[in-house]
Amino acid sequence: MNRIALLAGGLLLSATLSGCDVMGPVTCTTDVWPAVTVQVRDAATQAPAASGTAAYVRDGTYIDPLRPGDPGENALELFGAQERPGTYTVTIDKPGYQQWKQERVRVRDGSCHVQTVTLQANLVRAP
Repeated sequence: MNRIALLAGGLLLSATLSGCDVMGPVTCTTDVWPAVTVQVRDAATQAPAASGTAAYVRDGTYIDPLRPGDPGENALELFGAQERPGTYTVTIDKPGYQQWKQERVRVRDGSCHVQTVTLQANLVRAP
């Protein structure tokens, strides 16, 4: 009997605290987060391969180009769809490589920013 009372009390406490802001208010930043980040590498060498790509994300009629985080010659990451939740198709084209595509990439809204999805694109050289 004591075990049931303890369990019921624990459930009541959990239910009560779940409606309270125990940690205090959430403070959001003014940072802008990308919905999608893609780390692009050459599949054979694993060298960074984002430089020189034509890449974009698409969600219905919405299209956004992916931009490199580092505009240098050895860029690794591409970013896009800033602060926009959705379900994306991510496409990367690069001369000398086969097209890389990932469909149904789901990005959810967070409490302050989108929940960024990070993908790994290993580009395969064209035959």
